[in-house]
Amino acid sequence: MEIIARFKSGIIGASDSFYMIWKHLILLTYFGIATIIKIIVTLWTTTHSWYAYSPIVHFFIIHLPSQCVLVPLSVIAQITLAHHVAHIWERTDTTVYQSFRIILRKWQPVLLWSGVSILVTLLYKETSFTQQHPPLELSFGILGLIWTLLTLFVPILIALEAESPLEYLSSSIIIVRNYLFKIMGGLFWIALIFLICIVPFNGLWLIAKIVPRLYYSFGFMALINALELCLQGVISSACTVFKTIVYLQHKKGVDELEQLRYPRM
Repeated sequence: MEIIARFKSGIIGASDSFYMIWKHLILLTYFGIATIIKIIVTLWTTTHSWYAYSPIVHFFIIHLPSQCVLVPLSVIAQITLAHHVAHIWERTDTTVYQSFRIILRKWQPVLLWSGVSILVTLLYKETSFTQQHPPLELSFGILGLIWTLLTLFVPILIALEAESPLEYLSSSIIIVRNYLFKIMGGLFWIALIFLICIVPFNGLWLIAKIVPRLYYSFGFMALINALELCLQGVISSACTVFKTIVYLQHKKGVDELEQLRYPRM
């Protein structure tokens, strides 16, 4: 029953995340900027026949540069959004500009984690494209899932704490271990909302396949891709808000325990 209660608390936390975004639409700014840049990168990659070149040329001309842009964008959006959410949680004032200034103060861990994320993303994608035996493919999938889960709170910690890279990873693992079922409940709820919202886009893709003129229309396909990226931006924002709330609740609990151990006179 305790597991179910924790899972339900995660669902409530995820719902609160969407509610916080609704009450503070400014929170959509961070992933909104990232989404605009993603749309530009997507349009650039689709308007050129890069796939006519060899896989090596395609990797160095389009795949690697795009990852070097998109992955740090996601990291920066998470860090700045977490900073803003923490101020709302503590009922203190902040601005988008002040949230972005944290990147200047913490540029070293930001660059380091962006580099690690790019490397892991490239390795995972390249191994997933290779023809492997089913057990190996399953192993790569499990390893990718474990890595994603264990590093879930690293951007949040970079935004809100001043630690070493190994301490960021260690703290993230501790939080995931302590709140695993709550995190699973929240991510389940966010994923469910995403799947419900993506249904109309699947219908548009189906219509495009039935109507060849739409399928080969660059404007129509670009519009669908742009709308999907906007939806992903909203879902990513909700996910980051949820992770930040979980961490702030964890930190509050830790602070309360410390006060019980060492009461203030």
